[in-house]
Amino acid sequence: MNVGIGLVSDQSVEELARVVVGFHIALGTFFRDKSYGSDVENLAIGVILVAPDGDRLHPVRKLRYTKRWTLSLTKQVYHNIVEFDVKPDFAIFSQLSPEQARPYFARSIVAGSGVLAEHQMKYPNFDVARFREDLKACLEA
Repeated sequence: MNVGIGLVSDQSVEELARVVVGFHIALGTFFRDKSYGSDVENLAIGVILVAPDGDRLHPVRKLRYTKRWTLSLTKQVYHNIVEFDVKPDFAIFSQLSPEQARPYFARSIVAGSGVLAEHQMKYPNFDVARFREDLKACLEA
């Protein structure tokens, strides 16, 4: 399974964005050889870290499930993709040190992954509970 993080961030939290990149790498490695059912092969977590004045430009999008998507430049085809957004509290996150940001960010991702269970009917052959347990274990390691 492919799991990754896409980040939209404010320049003011550039140093803390490295925490997010670290999680992106950890998730990709941790989930590379795992499977939770054939209905979800790719999972993209959008992380929005912008000041409140940027909320209008970067709203939290609803969960999206796509059966097939083709990258136009390379013609590479992806199947069974779930995308959802998480928006940690910017006022809190921006005041943390990188060491403090790590557990706060991990909790935000795990909490945000609850949206997967809410939409389980879209991908019935995907073990959401087991995935969320592994997600928590990966992020809190």
